[in-house]
Amino acid sequence: VRAPEPRTPARPERESRVREANLSDASELAAAAAEARRSRSTLAAWTVALLGLAAVALFAGREAEGPGAMPEAIGGAPAAPSKAGPPGPRLQGGSLISAEDNGFAVYDGILDPNVATPEQALLVVEATPSLADAIVVVNDRELGAPPQKLALPEGVHELAIKRGDAISYRFVSVHPGRTWVLRNP
Repeated sequence: VRAPEPRTPARPERESRVREANLSDASELAAAAAEARRSRSTLAAWTVALLGLAAVALFAGREAEGPGAMPEAIGGAPAAPSKAGPPGPRLQGGSLISAEDNGFAVYDGILDPNVATPEQALLVVEATPSLADAIVVVNDRELGAPPQKLALPEGVHELAIKRGDAISYRFVSVHPGRTWVLRNP
């Protein structure tokens, strides 16, 4: 059995090198931690910048398509333009922009200048058999039974069709100088 060898005290040179290495490791560790914080901050900044650019590109791309390319009603999808003329003999003029936009046919121009000026939009709710006992309400203003024509300022408007106890809602975003015709409520 061997007795453990006595330890010889470390030389002062070696101890100072170990202390320097520990100090060097600590400063390197602090520098690495600072770099990691900067990297996370930089990554977050680039992420925010890219999201901002994506949002700008999305809206700029929609605007570049032109006003007729976007759906005019919330929740509506643009439909292919049709060559069909305006509805019925009551409305004259205007070219069809969208054959079906959330239940509305959208026409360029005011189809009844006696109701709306070119600075306004015209909303037309046609009388159909399904609306026989209905009441038309626009922006909480009761208009009465269809057919109804109403001049509206630019913006989003709430259209409600009341049939007895049932109410169906639609939202339409109108633009000046155009006519929205609701045929299929």
